[in-house]
Amino acid sequence: MGALHYCELPLFYKGEQAGLIIISYVRNDPFDADLTTELTLFINRVLEGFFEQAFEEEKILADIMSSLDQGVFIADSDGFLTVMNSRGAEFLPGFCRREMDCATRSGGGRLRTPGCECAFSNLLGKFRDSEEANRVYSEETMDNRGQTFLFTVSGLARRQSRKHRYVITAKDITEQKLMQDRMLLSSKLASLGEMVAGIAHEINNPLQAVLLNIELYEATMAEYDDGAERLKPIKEGVLRIKKIVKDLLVFAREKGIEMECADVNALIGQAVELLAHQLKMASVSVRLRLDDGPLVVRCNRNLFQQVMINLLQNSKDAIEGSRKGSTIEIASFLRDGEVVVEISDDGPGISKEIIDRVFDPFFTTKDAGKGTGLGLSVSRKILENMGGGITASAAPAGASFSITLPHDGPIIEEGEKGASGEREYDMLRGRSVLIVDDEKEVAGLISEAVSASISRIETAGDGREALEKIMRRDFDFIFLDIMIPGMDGLELFGRITERNPRLAEKIVFISANSWADRIAEFVRHTKCRLLPKPFSVNELLDVMCEMTRDAPVAGG
Repeated sequence: MGALHYCELPLFYKGEQAGLIIISYVRNDPFDADLTTELTLFINRVLEGFFEQAFEEEKILADIMSSLDQGVFIADSDGFLTVMNSRGAEFLPGFCRREMDCATRSGGGRLRTPGCECAFSNLLGKFRDSEEANRVYSEETMDNRGQTFLFTVSGLARRQSRKHRYVITAKDITEQKLMQDRMLLSSKLASLGEMVAGIAHEINNPLQAVLLNIELYEATMAEYDDGAERLKPIKEGVLRIKKIVKDLLVFAREKGIEMECADVNALIGQAVELLAHQLKMASVSVRLRLDDGPLVVRCNRNLFQQVMINLLQNSKDAIEGSRKGSTIEIASFLRDGEVVVEISDDGPGISKEIIDRVFDPFFTTKDAGKGTGLGLSVSRKILENMGGGITASAAPAGASFSITLPHDGPIIEEGEKGASGEREYDMLRGRSVLIVDDEKEVAGLISEAVSASISRIETAGDGREALEKIMRRDFDFIFLDIMIPGMDGLELFGRITERNPRLAEKIVFISANSWADRIAEFVRHTKCRLLPKPFSVNELLDVMCEMTRDAPVAGG
């Protein structure tokens, strides 16, 4: 039997010993030294190449993990996180109240700890409890900072190890969700605009008949005080419905970039009216301290109203959510050539720590899911595009916002109107009018209402009948409903002016949907007058008086 021999083969990596291989054997002759050296060099070359490749692959994998815009986590079968990329480390505190305690075994935590409610433990639990294997479970959830994430969890393919491991990914989809919400809102607003336009047409036509009937009854019951008083609240209710429908049409119509002169006080009143019901249900009152005269600015009416509605909604939500305060105050005035609108409330207010951030996109103080953080940033952009601005101020109690817009010239004063009695309309004696409206009741009521002032009145129920009458005789005034069967008012206008262009001066369009973009653009192009339904008898007669001042009497 030979002697026991052994040889040592040191293992090196980058010049430093990383290990040792000991070979023992029993034989008579010792192991050849040259062979040992060659074997050592060969093994070291192989191992060094292996380590270089392994470390390079590990570095590539680490770079890939770090470059991902989503969090990647690997949890072991016990529920501990064993791998986590840098993006995941940023996301983790938003979901686990123990923050990094869950990340390693040294922290003493684990994802499935009873009573530890976080997105990771819930997701892993749902996946582990499922009977379906080889699948990916996904779920949207919101962290404690209001950001929305898409989580996925799947089982990690096992090779030699029998232990289960799980891959969890977390992707921030907050902006994607907001973009989807904005697109959905835009689609809803477009549908709402079409729906409101249709509803307005169906409401305003019967409302026209109601208003004219009330005014006819007013004329016959003037001597009966009790009857006149009973009609007064009915008429006020009809006029209120008219204003609500008009405001809805203004708000729901497609946004434009047109700038026009408008009275800020009137726009404020319309915005308050639109939110009147919501404010009442929240027990919030609005106190107005508006300048005595109209304050004229150049703005987009619809967009300015949206700014006002957003500020009112924010104040209402703050008061309602905190149960502190009950009043919103709006003031308007002139200051150094600017129109100033101040909106303040007695709610919880805005702290000094966040006052500089309230106009930042996506910043919100509302509970998760109740605000996008876009309202104030969009409002500021709208006002800046109009040449104005908005600021916020912190106060011990309540929030305060100040809007400024350039004042556009002198304040418009209301023209003095004469009495609405018979004397005012004496100039209409001997005049003739054609009323084109497919609503026979409305046409009949208009005829009856103006018969005391107009000598000759005719009606037509459609475009062809109207064209025949206009071609047979002359009229001083042609009141033309735009939405009529057979040949609508727009086509009829073209036929009339094609035969006699001078007749365009005698046409007044009437419409139950005068805010529709197509109608508004057409009327602007023709430069004709437009009388939106429902209109009063006096409004109708006033238009005819304006047209009569320089017009000759038509032949019969």
